[in-house]
Amino acid sequence: MILKLKKPTLFFSLGLSLLLALSFLAIDKTTLSSLDDDVIQFFVSMDFGFSHPENLIELRNKEYPYPSSSTELSSNRIQKILAVLSSTPRILKYKFRDLSMERIDINVPFLEYRQIMLDREDALRMNLNVDPSFVNARLLYRGESYRAKLRLKGATEHHWRSQYRMSFRVELKGNNTILGFKKFTIQKPATRQFPYDYSFQSILQNIGNLAAIHKFARIYVNGTNWGIMNIEEHMSKEFLEKQKRKESLIVHFGNEKKKKYYQISENIFGRYLISEPSLHINLYNGKKYMEEEYYRKVFTYISKKHLTYSQDLYDIDSFIRSYLMATIWGSHRPLSNLNSRYYFNPY
Repeated sequence: MILKLKKPTLFFSLGLSLLLALSFLAIDKTTLSSLDDDVIQFFVSMDFGFSHPENLIELRNKEYPYPSSSTELSSNRIQKILAVLSSTPRILKYKFRDLSMERIDINVPFLEYRQIMLDREDALRMNLNVDPSFVNARLLYRGESYRAKLRLKGATEHHWRSQYRMSFRVELKGNNTILGFKKFTIQKPATRQFPYDYSFQSILQNIGNLAAIHKFARIYVNGTNWGIMNIEEHMSKEFLEKQKRKESLIVHFGNEKKKKYYQISENIFGRYLISEPSLHINLYNGKKYMEEEYYRKVFTYISKKHLTYSQDLYDIDSFIRSYLMATIWGSHRPLSNLNSRYYFNPY
């Protein structure tokens, strides 16, 4: 009688184990990577005094911080766990400090937030964020409510690989600003290699070049604490005014979607570039500026000069400053088409 009772229990245990094993095998690499990052970002959202566990260890290659193989991934994970454990005394000391930090609450209606998650699913599937949709949202800051629209931001996966602490492009409606910004990006400090990019941009601005302004705040999304996030001002008239520049066109040379063209063609032709990035000139706030004849003429002038490789289009001194800074810094990635923006000096 006892044996009969044990048999179903044994079969049930074996069946459950087999089901769990098959479920684990059914998880693809992208999903597994996303789950791994979910755990890390949920942990970091608790604010232990570092922007990412990787910042607690000296990585072999800071320029490309993401592991290139499963062996390297496993090794880095062990290093990060040990680094967090050894940093426990400093973490406890940090948590007992009274740190004043601005708080911003982002509230997105259910159906609108569902659209963001659908855009994220598409990005994970294609390994590239293409044409995400803007949705309506309300931001609460210092007791005031601000109407806004936002979308998933970032071409590459470290902006949205985890469902926690995703990157958003935010545009406030009306004449309102938050932290002095009307258009801005909310993102993990790790996406800007904090403190490296923050320091680089600050120095670049101090030597006379235009540079992004970074601030930090505690972010809550639909009531969920996302921890301390980086707030980076986006290109706008206000962005120029604060850096004592007259309003003018800001352009971006190159095609951010070129990676997509590589992937589309890879299965048939190999790594073949269908689109020529140098032919693409993207204008910030183009809808607004193209309504005025003056700015249409300026954009035509920039386009012709750029396509004919005319050196007199460019301010050589500012280019030299950028090149020297990047060389001293040890990385020329900020100078690539993907990472550079150009302001047309109307004088």
